[in-house]
Amino acid sequence: MKTIRYSSKNISAKEIADILGFDKVTISDIVNRLIKKGYITKKIDEKDRRRNVLRISNSAHTLCKNLMEIEKSFNQTLFSDMDQKNIDNYYLTTNELLNKLNEINRSEKWKY
Repeated sequence: MKTIRYSSKNISAKEIADILGFDKVTISDIVNRLIKKGYITKKIDEKDRRRNVLRISNSAHTLCKNLMEIEKSFNQTLFSDMDQKNIDNYYLTTNELLNKLNEINRSEKWKY
């Protein structure tokens, strides 16, 4: 939902899959569950009728805001005893690992 919420344009499930490094089937399954729960809506793109765009609902905006507060509080607790250098190293290492996981996910070597 964060990806949809902070997207500067209308975004499709395929674009979300590309951004997050997941396959479209996985994202479509998640999108359909979020639609059923009323958190997002799917509309036909006015500029390209072959494309469906996703929008976050008002109730999801509230949910996202609450989750962001929980995330902020959790991170403050998690990093409370660490200096800024260690926090920066944590984020750098985590991003490198995520990039490597995305690379592995896209490679043919690990596909069944």
